[in-house]
Amino acid sequence: MSEFTDLTHQSATARIRLTPWDERSLRIRTAEIIEASGSDSDLPGLWNLIDDWIKQHGVEYSFGRISADAMLAKQSFQRQGYRFVETSLLMSRLRTDEWPRTPASLSLQLSPVCDQDMEELRTIAINDFHHGRFLEDPSISPVQARARTGSWLADLCARGNLHAVQMHKKNIGFVAHTIGDDGCADLILYGVSSNFPMLALPLWVSALKSLNEAGATRYRAMISAANVHVVNLYLKLGFSVTSVHYGFSKWHTQ
Repeated sequence: MSEFTDLTHQSATARIRLTPWDERSLRIRTAEIIEASGSDSDLPGLWNLIDDWIKQHGVEYSFGRISADAMLAKQSFQRQGYRFVETSLLMSRLRTDEWPRTPASLSLQLSPVCDQDMEELRTIAINDFHHGRFLEDPSISPVQARARTGSWLADLCARGNLHAVQMHKKNIGFVAHTIGDDGCADLILYGVSSNFPMLALPLWVSALKSLNEAGATRYRAMISAANVHVVNLYLKLGFSVTSVHYGFSKWHTQ
C-alpha cells in the first residue's frame, strides 16, 4: 500500500496518497484524496498545499470520496475544478446467524484461489462489473476502467484476501474480504458471473457464513448507489445504509 501524506494549513487538514495499483491499468499517474476538511477561511490555503503536492508528484488524475453531509468539503472540491462522478453507500449490519434461505440443493464452496482460477475470475471482474468510481467516470476509457477492476482483483489475490466461489468445482464468482481485530468484516469486492445471476444471493450468504465462522461480529461494504441490484441484495440481507459519500475527480494539466 502507498504511504499517506498528511497536509495541514491552520485548522484545515488533508490526507493524500499515490495509487500505483490504479496507475498500472489506467496508464496515468493517479492519487487519492482521503480527506480535505477545515474552515471555509483555511481551505484555500490547504488546497494550495494539495496542488503543490500534486505537481511535485506528477499526478495527472486525482479523485476522492467525501461525506454527503460535508457541505464545506463539497464546495471546496467543486471550487477546485473537481467534478462529481458517483455516489456510494456505506452499508452495514451487526452479526447474525439467520440469513435468507437458499435452495438446499445448492452447494457453494469458498476455496483458496489457484493460478488456474485467476484467468476465469479476472474475466468475470473485467466483463461483469459496471459500477465504481472509475467505471462510472465518463472521462476514463471504459477499456482501461475494466482493466483496472481486473488488476484490483489480482492485487486482492496477492494479499490473500480473495476466494473463488465454486459450484460442482466450477468457478461461478469470487469474494474478497478482511476481518479487523475489532471483528468488523469489510466486504471489499464480491462478484458473481453474469452466466449465473440467480446465484448472487447464495454466493453472498455462503461468504457471510464463512465470515461468521472466522469470528466476524459485524459487516460493512461500500456500494455504488447506481448498482441497484446489489443495493437491493444487501437490503434483503438485512444491511442498512450507514452513510452516503460523493465521489469527485479531476484531470490535472502540468
